Amino acid sequence: MKKQSFQRLTTEYEKAFSKSPYLEYPRPTLKRQFYFNLNGEWDFKIIGKKGDLKFNGKILVPFVPESRISGVFRQIEKGDSLVYEREFSLPDGFIKDKLYLHFGAVDQSALVFVNGKEVFYHEGITPFSVDIKPYIKEGVNTLKVVAKDDLDLNIPYGKQREKRGGMWYTKISGIWQTVWLESLPKNHIERLKITPDLKGVTIEVFGGEQEKTVILNDKEYYFK
Repeated sequence: MKKQSFQRLTTEYEKAFSKSPYLEYPRPTLKRQFYFNLNGEWDFKIIGKKGDLKFNGKILVPFVPESRISGVFRQIEKGDSLVYEREFSLPDGFIKDKLYLHFGAVDQSALVFVNGKEVFYHEGITPFSVDIKPYIKEGVNTLKVVAKDDLDLNIPYGKQREKRGGMWYTKISGIWQTVWLESLPKNHIERLKITPDLKGVTIEVFGGEQEKTVILNDKEYYFK
């Protein structure tokens, strides 16, 4: 039987992502003044379930290790631990009352450490955030994420399978969306709820000052 060969597809955009991918603010709403993107090259290890070191090198976040563009291009097996590490230093005056570390998504679980201290654990493929100001020090800080993706059906997993086909796509593991920091005052807007209907739109603002100002088409509207 003749062995079938496949050609790997490339795009013209890969070079643009080679060092600093997706630096723009990742949310369409609630863009903050103090924003620090953590995408880019991280130290990366794959450790097997028996503690054996399967890979030790670099990965381009937020691309998954299964992808070529990540620089890893390896399949992740059940029991593997994905260990991400990087250092960062924040600009002078960046830190306010709160310093939130945001993950757009990590598949399927993530244990987060800042300067060697465990700060948060999350399961699933939804975004998550944690205030890491109590763990931050002046100068250089270290961030570590230990992710696992055993495709546990008891945890949300989207439309992934070990063997793709039909509606199921290739398994993706670890960090797969933007990672960033933002600094906020203690009293800040936490979230918005925008509900449109045939007559207009209802805007609900949670958190922040008691009185709010909304500017639409250069007109100011005040509400509580």
